Amino acid sequence: MSTLPFGALRPGDQIGVFAPSGPVEPERYRAGLALLRERYRVVEAENALARDGFFAGDDGRRIAATQKLFDDPSLRALI
Repeated sequence: MSTLPFGALRPGDQIGVFAPSGPVEPERYRAGLALLRERYRVVEAENALARDGFFAGDDGRRIAATQKLFDDPSLRALI
């Protein structure tokens, strides 16, 4: 019996990548995406590279982007 409620991720699973708080460096972000894409199908949040001061976009944009991923039943994980 698995201790994970949905089982482990498998190659080809679809995952979401989002930035719920601070912005990320574009080069590091793209490098990370490249690694993830070697194994998974990746859906990016619309605000992933946004910047608004110390945040990855304004509050409304971050909330909307995060909620969109949470509402997507095709995603097996969020990172």
